[in-house]
Amino acid sequence: MTTATRFTSESRRDKAMSILLEEAELFYEASLDELAKARSEADAQKRSVLVRDAAEKAWNASVKAVEALLTAYGYDPEDIKTYKMKRDKLEELESKNPQVRDMNLSDRFAAREQKLHIRCLYDGDCTAEWLEEELKKVKRLIDDVYSLLASQAAPDSTNATLPEPQHPSPLSTGKVPEPRGLGA
Repeated sequence: MTTATRFTSESRRDKAMSILLEEAELFYEASLDELAKARSEADAQKRSVLVRDAAEKAWNASVKAVEALLTAYGYDPEDIKTYKMKRDKLEELESKNPQVRDMNLSDRFAAREQKLHIRCLYDGDCTAEWLEEELKKVKRLIDDVYSLLASQAAPDSTNATLPEPQHPSPLSTGKVPEPRGLGA
């Protein structure tokens, strides 16, 4: 591979990673907005639909964050198309990288899938209060991906430029921000 080809590949990967991180933040924000709407909805059936929609948006935020991480570490988008592929590659990355392994991302990702996508969206087994707690876990997952990418350069990707997260990192503030507008 020539230097020009490698640079182009790295530039494309860095751009894709940045887009995925931005999408993770947008999905997270959308989940907060949907949950705020659910809390103000008087009709129980409509409220349930809004909570389930918020859960699915939160799940998508988790998916995009994991895609960004895997992309940054050089995984081909074709190899991470399905949820199973993402889980498998995340486990593979954990086996190779102690910092990723220490964050237990594969278990956390699988938990978000089961709780947000299956339990809440498909089974309807969730409340606004329950989801609020789950959103904090999604936020931590996103922040941990930012932290990993900022603290450890991915292989062959020393020039990666990360977008600033929309929310303060819990690593810098000492606590995960509460979902806005959702106080008791």
